[in-house]
Amino acid sequence: HTLDASEFEATVFPLSVAVTDFVASYYIQPDGQLAIWPTQSLEGYRPGGFPPTNNNTVQNDMPWVAGLHAVIPRLIQLANATPALRNIVKSTQLEKWSKLHSSLPPLPTTTQGDSTVFAAAEMPYPPGAVLGGSEQPYMYPVHPYRLATVMGDSSLLQIARNTIGYNAS
Repeated sequence: HTLDASEFEATVFPLSVAVTDFVASYYIQPDGQLAIWPTQSLEGYRPGGFPPTNNNTVQNDMPWVAGLHAVIPRLIQLANATPALRNIVKSTQLEKWSKLHSSLPPLPTTTQGDSTVFAAAEMPYPPGAVLGGSEQPYMYPVHPYRLATVMGDSSLLQIARNTIGYNAS
């Protein structure tokens, strides 16, 4: 928020590198695309047993996918637009972030009636996944990540409007 380069260098940058490097090393598939699995979408959409398998847990949950879609471009934009940060964020890191961003899956969606709505995770859910709880992970593109706003992509805003009141269970 303050664009304080020393604070960015001491806290934001190391954490950003650690998290994005982990995601890139753990979730990138042989085809170069990202598949966040095993995962859960908050506490409400979780594995139906242990260990998690393709048959009992969701993949590409909305909180992770929306968070990566929101944070990675903002890191790239911040590093490119702030002269004091250009010495901190090297071109190799920008390339890694760009590559990771290009490998992201789309925001999870499904249909309800004739409308597209955000989903808690990639659809369809495996038959053994446990769906419950009162969280609304499918609204993460609206809050906290602000991907679907009146200031942004109108197609995402329409999906967000369609999603209000949607009950995924």
